[in-house]
Amino acid sequence: MPARILVIEDNSDNLELMSYLLTAFGHIVLKAMDGVEGLQLARREKPDLILCDVQMRKLDGFEVVRQVRQDSELSYMRIVAVTAYAMSDVGRIRWLHFETHCPGRVRQPRRRVPIARRRNFLRTNSRNSPSR
Repeated sequence: MPARILVIEDNSDNLELMSYLLTAFGHIVLKAMDGVEGLQLARREKPDLILCDVQMRKLDGFEVVRQVRQDSELSYMRIVAVTAYAMSDVGRIRWLHFETHCPGRVRQPRRRVPIARRRNFLRTNSRNSPSR
């Protein structure tokens, strides 16, 4: 069963690339160009997973995560932070205690991770989310 994945990304090229790749692997992609639109879509569509850019103009990823975690209907959702500025964001992520909102992180693998293991992450998430 395909996962329903919300991608919140203000860079249109990055948004289209992530959408293309996720769709190519059979997932249903919901797209938002900013945090405000992303929160509205999350509340309406209840996706299985949220991929959220950290640095956005209208509402940044930190605030998106904070609001998702405070919303009783959304707090179960898995969120993956996406950023092109990983080194500069590390300090801010730690300073804001981001791990209280996102208890884990995905590191860039030094070697290729079999796609089957990535799919298991999405399948596990789909089974753990409440029914729609």
